[in-house]
Amino acid sequence: MSELNATGGTIHGVSGDVLEPSGAQRGAPSTRAITGQFALDAQAVIITSGGIGGNHDLVRQSWPDRLGQPPRHMLSGVPDHVDGRMLAITQNAGGTVINRDRMWHYVDSPPRQA
Repeated sequence: MSELNATGGTIHGVSGDVLEPSGAQRGAPSTRAITGQFALDAQAVIITSGGIGGNHDLVRQSWPDRLGQPPRHMLSGVPDHVDGRMLAITQNAGGTVINRDRMWHYVDSPPRQA
C-alpha cells in the first residue's frame, strides 16, 4: 500500500503497487518489481503499520528524549520492509500517528576482546 484515498477529507480506501512474486527466504530482501496496481474502498480504514526497526534514521528521529542519545551503531533484526514508510503516508493523508516513541528494540553489546 502506498496511498490513502480520500474524498472531502474522509479516508475511504487504499491503493498501491502489486509486486511480482518472490521466492526470497523470510527476512531476505525481495524484488520490488511492480506488476500492477490495486485499489480498495472501505467504510473505515485503520492503519496498523508495524515497526520502524529496519530504518535506523527513523529510529533515531523517534528516539525518546527520556532515554538520552540514540545509539550511533545499530543492527537490524528485522527485514528491510519494516521501515515505517506507512507513518509518512498516514500523516500526508491527514492521519495522526500515536505513540511514536514506543519502540521495541533489543540491546546487544559488542563482543569483548580477550
